[in-house]
Amino acid sequence: MFEPIVNRVAGLDVHKMVIMATILITQEDGETRKETRQFGTFRKHRCQLARWLTRWGIELVVMESTGIFWKSIFETLEMAGIKTYVVNARFVKNVSGRKTDVMDSEWLATLGRAGLLKPSFIPPKDLRELRLVGRHRMKVHGMLAGEKNRLHKILDDAGIRLGGVVSDINGVSAREMIAGLIENKPVEELVQCARGRLKSKAKGNQRIFPFTKAIVRHYLMRLPSARSSFSLTYSATVDKFERLHSKAVVRLTANSAEFKRNVKVRKQKPKAGTRQTIGFKNGPRCL
Repeated sequence: MFEPIVNRVAGLDVHKMVIMATILITQEDGETRKETRQFGTFRKHRCQLARWLTRWGIELVVMESTGIFWKSIFETLEMAGIKTYVVNARFVKNVSGRKTDVMDSEWLATLGRAGLLKPSFIPPKDLRELRLVGRHRMKVHGMLAGEKNRLHKILDDAGIRLGGVVSDINGVSAREMIAGLIENKPVEELVQCARGRLKSKAKGNQRIFPFTKAIVRHYLMRLPSARSSFSLTYSATVDKFERLHSKAVVRLTANSAEFKRNVKVRKQKPKAGTRQTIGFKNGPRCL
């Protein structure tokens, strides 16, 4: 029998609607007390889980990073002040053919009790929220780019090569020209929509068909509203974060600038069978 590193530990096998929890407690006489309970994943059930773990004086909770289901459970335990490890499922894989929810939770508790687990990095709550907004921003930008590409395709399908004339099909001149095509304006009026160097390129007579008009009108309505609404939300979130964590933002900015000055990535393509290296002032490091 091994000497436990952690005397009071719990293992959680997390699913979408069910949490299987097993606690292992080393008693004064050296015996190990084991108890397994099942909880739901709604907020009241997560609070019941936190109270149950607190009542037993659990020192460490271990659970796998199962999809996104672990996040709400981790936040509940974090608010309750319970130390929690989120571990990669690859490093805690149990013996195949002998897997049940109860055995998985007990296995996680056993590994945590023996001190054999390395937790994944979980940033603080405010950074997690900022990361969520940043990822959503990247997703929306990708969606906007997709909308622009589809607008290009619709116009090209109608024989209107506006994308080869303007640099930004969502710009002021391009949007006014497209709106004029939808309203069947003559080409003389469309030319008046051009600004700057675009005036010399605005030539020809174009016609747009009714079904194409409806689709193009749909894209014209979606692009500005999605971009403006999200820009306001994202700007407000970032401003709030910077106000609350101004020192951290300054420190991160300084570290990023220092990293860019110190790191020199080699330009040549690495040879087959070798590892790409990065040149640092204090010597190379492998990726």
